[in-house]
Amino acid sequence: MPSAATPSLRLEMQAAGENLNTWGAPKLNTVIALIDFAIAGWTSVALTGNAVLSSANFAPDQARSAMLRFTGQGGCTVTLPSVSKRYDVVNATAGPLTLTTGAGQAAVLGPGDAGPVLCDGVNVLGAQIAGRTLKAYVDAQAWAAQSGNLPGQEGAAGLPLVSDGQSPRWAPLAASAISDLDRAVAGLSLALALALTPSYPETSHGRDAQFHHHAPGPALGFRRGDPGQRRLWRRPDGGGPHLRRRPQRGAGDAGDRRDPGQPDRHRVPAVPRP
Repeated sequence: MPSAATPSLRLEMQAAGENLNTWGAPKLNTVIALIDFAIAGWTSVALTGNAVLSSANFAPDQARSAMLRFTGQGGCTVTLPSVSKRYDVVNATAGPLTLTTGAGQAAVLGPGDAGPVLCDGVNVLGAQIAGRTLKAYVDAQAWAAQSGNLPGQEGAAGLPLVSDGQSPRWAPLAASAISDLDRAVAGLSLALALALTPSYPETSHGRDAQFHHHAPGPALGFRRGDPGQRRLWRRPDGGGPHLRRRPQRGAGDAGDRRDPGQPDRHRVPAVPRP
């Protein structure tokens, strides 16, 4: 009768009279080493996607390891052999880790979680108390301890916790709160637009030139008064982009830099290079 594998750890069971003069070394020594690894061995698995733990009879493999450490890509599913086994698992990936046999219940460990995982051959179970995962149990206990201060969670899925200044409750956000948020976002958008608007240098039209911006909707522009100061103003007619100087002064006026013989031209200011 040839050797057979044990059902869970896949160790070699030798038949009577088999392996004459080799049953001790290397056969028995190999079994002892695999048992040692199943009790206290570490295996590190770098994930780049969903994976299946390796499994082999009479030889080292990943699934026989006592402790598993997963690194690399998060959000992956790892399939275990459909045999009874306990694992101690560390999820060192960037996201949740799902352990399954491909059937039955699966265990999910969050990023940074570590704990025991039990497989009965079909279901994979993480650490539980009173039928809940440790996280769910602690959450429930924390809310129960604050039962006089916080409302219960039953029937409140998807609702935010709000307060009237005296007592908290689960309720949809009021329309006034949403409109306040819309106004705050609009104000922030306007502030960012003003902060990012480029400044324009002085032109030959003088310091009192006006910049008109033509775009769909109300026309906005900058009016320059004293040097270095601008203020946002609204132009009702929405004219095209140009600089318009103030009315021409008399010929020879010291404040008029334009050649009297040249027509009054419209110019678009040059944007300064960074």
